[in-house]
Amino acid sequence: WLIRWLPPGRSWKWLYERLATGTDACLVVVGGLDVSEAPEGSIGFVLGFRPNTRAWSTLPVCSAQRNMPAIVRDRAGDIVVAGGLEHGQEMRGLRTAERFDVETACWQPLPGLEVSRCCCSAAVDVRGR
Repeated sequence: WLIRWLPPGRSWKWLYERLATGTDACLVVVGGLDVSEAPEGSIGFVLGFRPNTRAWSTLPVCSAQRNMPAIVRDRAGDIVVAGGLEHGQEMRGLRTAERFDVETACWQPLPGLEVSRCCCSAAVDVRGR
């Protein structure tokens, strides 16, 4: 969704500066391998960065530990996360999906994927589909 705000000939630095002047922009990071900063007992940490304040904050954790999931914003602006890798005794691909409702700041489960996926991408077209 950020790419459509990046006019031809402009750089990501230009986009960052535009986001930094916004009052409500937030870059969201879901999962990863370094969970040292995650709240104790959490399994799927989520961090938010607000360029206008230059500050990171901890957001509500998702239900599954995820590394390299597909992430996209849906038509309503909520964040949809699907698949990824779970690191435990063995690494395994995930079939689970969930949506972060930005209004309520809560994760909601979505129907599972038919096949486990990791290191994949997600996209929404200009109509939000």
